[in-house]
Amino acid sequence: MLLHTNPMRYLPVALAAVALIAADFGLAAEPDAWSIYLAAREQAGGAKPGQLVDYSYDVVTTLPAGESHIDVQGSVVVILPDLIRQELQTPQGLTQLFFDGSSAWQVLGGKRRDLPNEAAALQRAELERRHILYGALPAKELVRYRREEQLDGRIADVIEIIDVGGAPLRLYVDRQSKDVVKHVYVGDIPGGGMAQVEETQSEFVEVN
Repeated sequence: MLLHTNPMRYLPVALAAVALIAADFGLAAEPDAWSIYLAAREQAGGAKPGQLVDYSYDVVTTLPAGESHIDVQGSVVVILPDLIRQELQTPQGLTQLFFDGSSAWQVLGGKRRDLPNEAAALQRAELERRHILYGALPAKELVRYRREEQLDGRIADVIEIIDVGGAPLRLYVDRQSKDVVKHVYVGDIPGGGMAQVEETQSEFVEVN
């Protein structure tokens, strides 16, 4: 006698078997982006906002330039709650950019020049990026894990926060120390236009 069986009855069993096989092969779960972000925030001191002090760090910004790229040396000072001062070594000399939460200005060769509202908006986005470990927590669902990457012989977890200053921001978090060692975002470049910008930075230091 020929017996007819319903193959759908065995589908849950088959799926369970696949899961067990995957476990046997040691397939690791994707690292949790939110936990990585919180660890980086704690390492930087942002987990205790009431104890925050003004901070500064040196930064190297890598910008595209035709078929090559240029590295711009600079420093950043953030004076709470919303003053940011950037010093950049450019071909025109030392350039300082200031933003006080509402307006922006530039100092070049000792001369101050007020910047238009569009530039102030860009500086506001810049402050949001600089303050990503200290300001309000981003929405958890906006923090995504992208990949792991080797940086100077160390493993970094790359997470992306979908909206920081109106654009995605990627943070490269040293897996061992939990320091953020690089930022990647799309920003303005000399000569106009937008392109991917990479920044590596020193450790945060307190500002007197």
